[in-house]
Amino acid sequence: DLPAIGTLYEGGVVFEVNNSYIKVLSLRESDMLAWSTENITTGCTESHEDGLENTQKLLALPSYSADKYPAVAWCAALGEGWYLPSTKELVSIRKNLLKTDSSTEDEAKKTAANQLMESLGGDPFTWAMYWASRENANDNTKAYVARLNKKVDDNYKKSNMTGSAGSTGYRVRAVKKVTIN
Repeated sequence: DLPAIGTLYEGGVVFEVNNSYIKVLSLRESDMLAWSTENITTGCTESHEDGLENTQKLLALPSYSADKYPAVAWCAALGEGWYLPSTKELVSIRKNLLKTDSSTEDEAKKTAANQLMESLGGDPFTWAMYWASRENANDNTKAYVARLNKKVDDNYKKSNMTGSAGSTGYRVRAVKKVTIN
């Protein structure tokens, strides 16, 4: 049987399940971190869907270092397979796991999400802005961030996301994709 959304699996909490993979969200939440401290084009402007691909591109940059890409470094430090989520994955976390699918904040849903995380031994959500792995295609000094506590738009390609200066501090929750055999 496949694990249910909201259950503990592979060191995280399940937020997406299909016939070929399971995606889990890290139990830990970062302190405030920058996306990047350097202003270069990273090549992470194309994929709204694949945070792993974007993270791998960042890790492969000739100039990559933990000091220059703190959000990615934080995810990688969690261990093998952990990565910075895509914009689409952040929408999936909000809709599937947190059930925050309204344009207004719902305190009961925020409380329920934090109780779930704490019951699994995780950190409660701070409900801050969270970094996505995607760089802004029009301005390489910016990357996408999302609010998980309320719906802005489900079109993750322009969505719930806003470009923010990559050097600004926001929170990170890592994602891991587990392939099903």
